[in-house]
Amino acid sequence: MKKLFYLFLALPLLFVSCDDDKDLPNVEIYATFDGGTQVDDVYYIVQGQELQVTGVTLVNHDDKEASLGGVRYFWDYMPIGTTITQPYAITISTEEMPVGNHLLQAEMPIYAVGYSICTGFMAKKIAVVAEEEDIPAVDTPADSKTQANIQAGDADK
Repeated sequence: MKKLFYLFLALPLLFVSCDDDKDLPNVEIYATFDGGTQVDDVYYIVQGQELQVTGVTLVNHDDKEASLGGVRYFWDYMPIGTTITQPYAITISTEEMPVGNHLLQAEMPIYAVGYSICTGFMAKKIAVVAEEEDIPAVDTPADSKTQANIQAGDADK
C-alpha cells in the first residue's frame, strides 16, 4: 500500500514536466551534405560513393542559450549511428545500398534555457543511382542544406 501511495505522489510530476508544448524556442536547424547532387527535393548519389552529412548546425534567434544534445541518424527508418560531438557529422557508405529511393532521417534533442526539452526531426530523400549519367540536371550545389522541424516534448522518446 505504501508503494502505491508513492506512485500517486509521483504521477503529477509526469504531467507537469512539459507544461506548454506550444512554447518552442526560436531556433532553426540546418544539415549540410556532401558527396552527391541535389535536384529539386532529392539528393542523388552514385552507388559506391560516400554520402556525408558534414554538419548539423543550430541557429538560435533568441537571446537565451540553446544547444543540440547529439544527433541520431536513421536510414530507411533503421538506426545507423549517433554522434554527440559537433559538427554532428556522419559518413554513409552506399557500396551495399540498393539502387533506388531511400530516406535519411535525423533526430536531435534541443536544449534551450527557459523551454522544455524539444526534439528536432529532419528527413532527406536520397536516390542511389547506378551511374552519374542517371542523375537529372543539377538544380542546386552539392553542398545542399536541409532544415529540420522542431517539436516540444521529451527528447528521449
